[in-house]
Amino acid sequence: SDTENYETPAPMSATLIIEPAPITSAVAESQTWDGTKKTPNIVVKAGALSADATVGTWSGNLTDIGRYTTTVTGYGNFTGELPVEFDIVRPRAFATTDFTFAAQSA
Repeated sequence: SDTENYETPAPMSATLIIEPAPITSAVAESQTWDGTKKTPNIVVKAGALSADATVGTWSGNLTDIGRYTTTVTGYGNFTGELPVEFDIVRPRAFATTDFTFAAQSA
């Protein structure tokens, strides 16, 4: 047979170590002011992967127009800290036209 000249290798073992990946970006999309408290949706990434992170305390009450900041911290398989900014922006102005005409006598 073709396998006569081959020996079966002894079983081998190896330890695979997976190092935590550093978080590389953290983004919170702006929201429009409407007088209510906002809950920012923060997307945290480690390269192309979505990352697990804890969110620190925001710099304000998240109800008024303005910019707020916090820090996200990676955990589990993710490490590092990044600052995050979140904006509550003014609503866009819009105009409505609602006219009522009354007939006048001559």
